[in-house]
Amino acid sequence: MILTFFYSFRGLNAQKKVIDTYNSFARTNSNCNSAWCSETLSAIFIKAKATSFIGGVAQDAPTHVKHFKSLGIWKSGHECTPHAGDIVIFQDTNGKPNYTEIVFFINVGRGTFTAISGNYLGNVGLRIRGIHDKKNS
Repeated sequence: MILTFFYSFRGLNAQKKVIDTYNSFARTNSNCNSAWCSETLSAIFIKAKATSFIGGVAQDAPTHVKHFKSLGIWKSGHECTPHAGDIVIFQDTNGKPNYTEIVFFINVGRGTFTAISGNYLGNVGLRIRGIHDKKNS
């Protein structure tokens, strides 16, 4: 069901659809001039009427991390292997707690993994990345 909602945001005006959904629920005026992957995740769970599963909505990945920690569902770094349906948050490799992207994990293939991401090439779309890519954590 969650994947259906992710896919519903793909296509023309993806950012507008995401932000309108987020703002109508959160009663904010997010204009998302840059990254909007967190709003995408929030919008998906808003449409699914399941925001309690992610601890609420957020405009940034660090706030999602706080929500996940409060729910006891946060695993950090390389201590876990994601599975289909997991939410994955990437962190810069510069050693600072700078979360850069939040995605919905789909699967692992031969040395790669596939995820759905908001704010990818101006859309909500599939990303395929190397498992051992230094940008992943």
